[in-house]
Amino acid sequence: MARVAVSVALVLTGMGVASTAFGQAVDYGALEELFGEPVTTSATGKPQRKSDVPVTMEIITADDIRRSGATDIPGVLRHHAGVDVWRWSLGNADVAFRGYNQPMSPRILTLVNGRQVYLDFYGLTRWSNVPVALEEIRQIEVIKGPNSALYGFNAVSGVINIVTYNPLFDDKTSLALRGGTEQYGDGSAVVTQKIGDFGGIRLSAGGFHSDDYAVDDQEEPFETSPLRHWVSVDSLFQVADHVQAGAELTNTKSKQLDYLINFEPISMIIRTSSAKAHVAAETGIGLVTATGYLNHTRAEFAIEGAGRAQWINNLSVFKVEDLFKIGANDSFRIAPEFRHSTIDTAPVEGATVSYDVYAASAMWDHVFSKDVSWNNAGRVDHLRLNRDGEVIAGFPFSNDDYDEDLTAFSFSSGLTYKATDEDTLRFSISRGHLLPSLAEFGGLNASFTIGGLAAGSTGNPGLSASPVTNYEASYSRDVEQIDGEAILSAFYQKSKSLRAFSTTTGDFFPAQFPVLGVASVNEIGSSQLFGLEATLRGTVDGKWTWGVNYTYQHIRDSFNVNQAGAITHGVDFEDSIPNHKVGLHGGYKQGPWEADVFVNVVSGYDMLRLVSPRTLTVAYTVERIPTYTTFSARLAYQPVDGVTVGVTGQELLSHKETIGGKVEGRILATLDIRM
Repeated sequence: MARVAVSVALVLTGMGVASTAFGQAVDYGALEELFGEPVTTSATGKPQRKSDVPVTMEIITADDIRRSGATDIPGVLRHHAGVDVWRWSLGNADVAFRGYNQPMSPRILTLVNGRQVYLDFYGLTRWSNVPVALEEIRQIEVIKGPNSALYGFNAVSGVINIVTYNPLFDDKTSLALRGGTEQYGDGSAVVTQKIGDFGGIRLSAGGFHSDDYAVDDQEEPFETSPLRHWVSVDSLFQVADHVQAGAELTNTKSKQLDYLINFEPISMIIRTSSAKAHVAAETGIGLVTATGYLNHTRAEFAIEGAGRAQWINNLSVFKVEDLFKIGANDSFRIAPEFRHSTIDTAPVEGATVSYDVYAASAMWDHVFSKDVSWNNAGRVDHLRLNRDGEVIAGFPFSNDDYDEDLTAFSFSSGLTYKATDEDTLRFSISRGHLLPSLAEFGGLNASFTIGGLAAGSTGNPGLSASPVTNYEASYSRDVEQIDGEAILSAFYQKSKSLRAFSTTTGDFFPAQFPVLGVASVNEIGSSQLFGLEATLRGTVDGKWTWGVNYTYQHIRDSFNVNQAGAITHGVDFEDSIPNHKVGLHGGYKQGPWEADVFVNVVSGYDMLRLVSPRTLTVAYTVERIPTYTTFSARLAYQPVDGVTVGVTGQELLSHKETIGGKVEGRILATLDIRM
């Protein structure tokens, strides 16, 4: 184990062989102890201090997660600058970076140890189906801005990279139990079994159930008690001096109230399972990593007036990566990748829509000096679309219309300058592409009648990728006087070919087809974003911790729809984001006692509400979400080493974040045992 730690440490000083891009191959604990700050491998593939990475990144540590008192990942993220959270129900939240939130938000790529948990079928992260316990997470890396070139498929607003404890290096075993008001109960268990010095296996399992928030009349048919169950097995072995191999199996189930991209309430049960294997070997041509994984998703849903149906989505991803150095100052990474994803059409069955994506990426990281580095990356995705099976009579697209190709090029370039030992400047430009989901391409396939005439909903094989370009400057400073740091970022972002669920008539369907209207996904225009983020945090006497952050964001839409006053498209980014957000944190730790308080103040915004599903036209009203304040607190006591008991108050100030039910407070008693 010492050989591995020393080898990786040499990378950080530019003298050794780089390690793999996946979190499971690095002894994070040894590196953090050595360098006194969090370490990541996800940005460039080689281990780097947080202060050296070429992207805007925040690392949320295991200690941060524990002290947040949160019971899910959105609850952890909402306290940080630049993160927008819409909590629709207890089990359902949408997360976005820097605006552009929407139902089933598609713009963040979410990874667990390098495996995509972003769901292709509807283009979203279902947080209840992320198969990890909070107690087994070493760190959550929050990367903002379009970083497809560095991180992969659909990373257009940012990346959430979840790194769990390593079963080879970290002997972590824990039991966590929570129970409280509104029939809330959850629990998780994590067990790590070391196999000599050459291997380790970690098993985690758990779940939760609860009463949901109160719902309004529109949601009442779908009122349900949310639940979540999961089990995960992760392993890593040092099979030879220069070879590591690992495997992962997961299974999850969740049930909750959801909202479709057109703001229509829906009851949905999602089951996911995955299998992943990877091997990394130090070779004469660098560190070569081969990874393959299979994700299976079964989504069962019920829509009022449209019955029950399901989607089945299968995703296969295979990737080979070579990370190597030329000289002491230049690191390179090349990575070809293939992915195949397929979905059954629904609610009307009888066909499948699929695509193959052939991708390749390359990165060059150059160190000019100990103070200046420059990172450049590029990625090309070539998508080939296909449809097989039945076509609803009269619908506008045949299977031949799905013989489409789409190519998208993403890039990033970032300069990092350490002006002094305390001051770091970063300048970057990056571009990523949001590719349509399978549902948007054609997995959505509905037919119904209104007054004897046909109407329906359909996907659209003619959609293109939505490019997002970001320009950013950031400054960070270690502030000795407060034993903390200050961070300031300014950014400008341009999004084109944005998509929305909308009503189309006439020209969209053949003239001979008697159609009243059809809802589909269409391109509606572009949008611009300008924003600022500021964070200041520190400690006092080693006991008190404090932090304050501020986010300003302003969006200007340029849409070619809704020009006549009637709202017929399901997005309004300009008005549906809070322009201002302030986050506050205060904490205290002395002996066995620990206390934390979190406050967020979010300025008001508008949200659309669908008022006429499956009728002649799709129409929306605007509902105002007033300025709200969230307040959460945690008090914990450790009677003996490794055992913590506590009380947490979540969302103690009832408020509205969406057109869904009010976010209601809960009081939870907690027991946390760690060995």
